[in-house]
Amino acid sequence: MIEQHQETNYEDELLSFLEDGGTMSMLRNIPDDAIEQMYAVAYNYFESAKYEQAHKIFQLLCTLDHYQVRFFMGLGACRQALKQFEQAVDAYSFVTVIDVNEPRAPFHAGECHLALGNMEAAESGFYTANHLAKKQPAYSELAQRASAMLEEITQQGVI
Repeated sequence: MIEQHQETNYEDELLSFLEDGGTMSMLRNIPDDAIEQMYAVAYNYFESAKYEQAHKIFQLLCTLDHYQVRFFMGLGACRQALKQFEQAVDAYSFVTVIDVNEPRAPFHAGECHLALGNMEAAESGFYTANHLAKKQPAYSELAQRASAMLEEITQQGVI
């Protein structure tokens, strides 16, 4: 009985810690430079087309700090490269929870939906990416790409 009560208290404390903005890396006292080194390794694996290895590290990074857009973008990109399109969409969807103004996530989710043959969802992703990217000069090229994808889908008469 006492053991169960202690487990409940621990679970409640952990949940409270996470709800207050804590991360697993904070809980485990993992230094920021160690996280950055892991990210660099994952990024280099991805750039070297070693998607399985990169995926494992990005998955760990997402667990350690669930507030980092770049970790979930990396996870989504790995899954997309591995043709795990539904799982990639899940990762990209989480990005939009973290940063609703991030245009890359809906764009890449749109690509995944296109690969899955889900044209309405693809159109929605490209539309959202275009809408968000047009508001941010740094993403002007992405806005053009999203617009071109929308036009392509429309011309094919899919939507």
